[in-house]
Amino acid sequence: MYIASFTLIVLTLAGALSLVNVNDYFTKSNAYENTAQTIDPHDDIKILNEQMVLTGLDKYVINGQAQNTGQYKLRYVSITVNFYDKYGHLLYSSFDAKSYINPGETWNFEVPYRKSGTPYSYRVKVGPTLLK
Repeated sequence: MYIASFTLIVLTLAGALSLVNVNDYFTKSNAYENTAQTIDPHDDIKILNEQMVLTGLDKYVINGQAQNTGQYKLRYVSITVNFYDKYGHLLYSSFDAKSYINPGETWNFEVPYRKSGTPYSYRVKVGPTLLK
């Protein structure tokens, strides 16, 4: 009975120690990888303004400005626009993207509506954003 209990305790401790070593290895190795980090776009990108403009017969575009309000240079930012009908159903979705945006930098975006007819409403949002 004592030998079985002692063996169980030793095996449990050995398993816990091996998990700690494995977790330490992954934490250290991931810290040194040279991969892009994804950030929360709502913290570092601000939509300054946007408006829907009629550019031709049934041709609409959303023009606007966005700004990197964070402290890091961003490798990639996308601005997505969803267009809806009067019932709130999604008609179309499109985006514009920019690369290498410095802290404080402001840029213009343009997202076209490529379907016939007039969208009833739209929503602009920040899409995927990557740090350099």
